Amino acid sequence: MDPFSWFFLISALVGAYTAREQGQQQTAAVERNARLQENDRRRQMDEAFRASTAEVNEQARRAQADLATFDTLVGEFGGGGTATRGRAVMGVNRGEQAATLASNALMTQSQLGFQGLGNQARADSTLASIDRPSLLGTALQIGAGYMKDKDYQSRTKRPN
Repeated sequence: MDPFSWFFLISALVGAYTAREQGQQQTAAVERNARLQENDRRRQMDEAFRASTAEVNEQARRAQADLATFDTLVGEFGGGGTATRGRAVMGVNRGEQAATLASNALMTQSQLGFQGLGNQARADSTLASIDRPSLLGTALQIGAGYMKDKDYQSRTKRPN
């Protein structure tokens, strides 16, 4: 093998090794980023759950306080049918508020779930686009380059 062929072979091997290492580093970075995004999404879901729980508890506390105030007023002024209707209206309002809070919490959880699916799809797409040359493909490129070089040398060789 002449020096040019050796140089070509070595440079092709170094290039293939470098490309393979870069592909592995890019893959590791994308996977690490996907894990971080998933951890952040789970943290957001936990925070949303805690916030909605706190909001439901606060709403229930306010409803109890309103009911106590209402009962105090009814007790002082006499209530009869008006008190019953007032309690019924307050019950309906509490139910509507609870349903709204539950709906908002469910919507937030759904959005965060879809965010996770989107994050995973982006990570999969990025991973699929990373150039990771195979060893067989590299070997075939080296072999083809060597054969092309040999063919060129045989055609350009001057007779003695």
